[in-house]
Amino acid sequence: SNLWLSGPPGTGKTVSVTRALMLNDWLIFYFTLDGFTGLTAHQLLREICRYLLDRVGLDDSDLKNDCSLPEVLRHFTRALATQDNSAEIAIFIEEIPINSESEYSRFMELAYHLSMLREQGGFSCKLLWVFTSLVDPEEYLNEKREKIRERFDFLRLASWTDERSEEHTSEL
Repeated sequence: SNLWLSGPPGTGKTVSVTRALMLNDWLIFYFTLDGFTGLTAHQLLREICRYLLDRVGLDDSDLKNDCSLPEVLRHFTRALATQDNSAEIAIFIEEIPINSESEYSRFMELAYHLSMLREQGGFSCKLLWVFTSLVDPEEYLNEKREKIRERFDFLRLASWTDERSEEHTSEL
């Protein structure tokens, strides 16, 4: 399953995911979106695709600003098809800068489309999508709630309390 971790800053989302992926020898494509404030969900998806194309060494000049969703997904497939079929790839995306409920809901729907790429794209590498966010994405699940839950595990990390900090420190 794909993973979506949420929680306040400092709860260990990034460190936990990175460590788990590294310990299991996954190839990690890490992208942070914090610099893309003010974009729509579709525009963010296109920027993630640009990042990925750049990371695998492909030209992104065909990825126009007015690309439709199917066109953007084809570009993702093109980028992923360049990878070794036996590879285990994690695409790790964090800091989703969306404040609008409708756009966040749309971004969740787009993440669902991304999760289906492997089956639709004809490539056989193992692919894991990982998202982290400050806000709980389950608040924005729309009518595709059950379909999205079939593709993603949603985990919410809680803030560290003084009690938890003291327990952890005493264990060290």
